[in-house]
Amino acid sequence: MSMTGGVASAVFAVGLGAARTVPVIWLVPPLGGARLPATARVAFGLLLAALAAPALTGAAADAGLGHAGAGLLVLVLARQVVIGFGLGLVVSFAFRAAEVAGHLADVQ
Repeated sequence: MSMTGGVASAVFAVGLGAARTVPVIWLVPPLGGARLPATARVAFGLLLAALAAPALTGAAADAGLGHAGAGLLVLVLARQVVIGFGLGLVVSFAFRAAEVAGHLADVQ
């Protein structure tokens, strides 16, 4: 494998990881939420994806995504974004429920 192929697969792995981690960081209040600037939320999501890049590179290679066409790669990326938003919504619901319970306990 050439150096260019290794860099391309690492960038692809970080992109796939970021497609899942950035929506989670964006939606979950303790990980960022609305109080953290957008650039910091995206940077934190990219950092998490870069930390997971070695595992993601191997998983992408095992799935045969290195030889996939552009259409399939777009679908895989869209799938990861949808999964990320789903994870972010589910986790944020738990924190929002705790926040509402705190407000209710405060009022009573």
